[in-house]
Amino acid sequence: MKSFSLYTLLIFLIFHMGCNNLGNNKNTPKSKFSSSFNENNIVQLDADRIFNITKVLPLETCSNSIINNISQIYFGDDVIYIFDESQQKILCFDIHSGSFVRQIGNQGKGPNDYIYLTCIFFDVHEQLLYAHDLAQHKMFVFEENGNLLETIKTEYGFKSFCKIDSSFWVWSCYEQNNTEGKYNLLELCDKLTDLISKHFPTNNFFDRRDPMYCFSTNDDKIYFVHGYNPQLYQIADGKVLPLYTIENLLRSTSYQELSRITNINEYNSKRFLNSNNYHISSANYTVSNSRIYFTIGLMSSGLSRNVGHAYDYLQDESLYYESISHKNLLLSMIPIAVHKNMVVLTMHPGLMHDQYFPITNLAYNINLSSESNPCLIFAEEKGSLDIINK
Repeated sequence: MKSFSLYTLLIFLIFHMGCNNLGNNKNTPKSKFSSSFNENNIVQLDADRIFNITKVLPLETCSNSIINNISQIYFGDDVIYIFDESQQKILCFDIHSGSFVRQIGNQGKGPNDYIYLTCIFFDVHEQLLYAHDLAQHKMFVFEENGNLLETIKTEYGFKSFCKIDSSFWVWSCYEQNNTEGKYNLLELCDKLTDLISKHFPTNNFFDRRDPMYCFSTNDDKIYFVHGYNPQLYQIADGKVLPLYTIENLLRSTSYQELSRITNINEYNSKRFLNSNNYHISSANYTVSNSRIYFTIGLMSSGLSRNVGHAYDYLQDESLYYESISHKNLLLSMIPIAVHKNMVVLTMHPGLMHDQYFPITNLAYNINLSSESNPCLIFAEEKGSLDIINK
């Protein structure tokens, strides 16, 4: 059986102490949307209650297209771009058939090779794929057909990034970029040379090297998650503004108190605090046209559990669930992407029991085995999230 090493929830040892432009320190404004977590209202979720599955797309499995983990996924007009960080590969599949199309770029020591990629980003307007090589401090820019258009050298080291118009937004966790004030979220010009704005200052002793993918996109909207807090930000017009917060899972330690922390022992004693004494991890999230999805890790007294969360910001409805089930499919906890008007979930055949393959294959006219690549599940959002009261 093929082995899939699924990513566990990533957690940050970094603190949010304000959303600031250059030299401008202000308290964070209140989120536009919010909800509260109630441990007694966690349900077992039937996927058919909130999703209408319209398509199951197996991704072709061959010697050149094997996927261990879908670290990032983007959709072009004709192809799907998948970055598998564990294998250091960017793989392209046909958006209609799932057939393997090509690999983009190569890891190696040649003049046009990358050494270690940390993140990719597909610009839907330019139809260009950007891939950042941390080892060489170099941005590779590929055309949709896989041709290398250019490389951009930069003095800034960063773990993840996105691009808005003529600006790059990067999560930088290296000393050389932050000597003036230890800022982590930076806005850079399109040549990656000049600093436009900086946000989220951190003290020297904070561990800022976690490889979390903190940016997410939907159409022209860019979202950002940072730290242990289940708080979602939207980046627009050079500003980083809080969009959604699960209020009673926020740390009880105030931003003002955090700003006065002066040593690592005090940092360690206060970093996890919130009203329920949980440690919060909120690394996985997706924003659709009407909903926000989180995977939340709740860790207390040495125990941990993962909880799926959906929030409908049009209807102000919230749902928490510890599992999601479907009669024919083994689904991911939350969607991993949005494509047009649908959300995209995943299914990993390598995690399925053999007796379920005949049922799934017959139901969707596909041919999966335990050796198959992940499948993409396209679904329309439907129904109310207020399942407990309906």
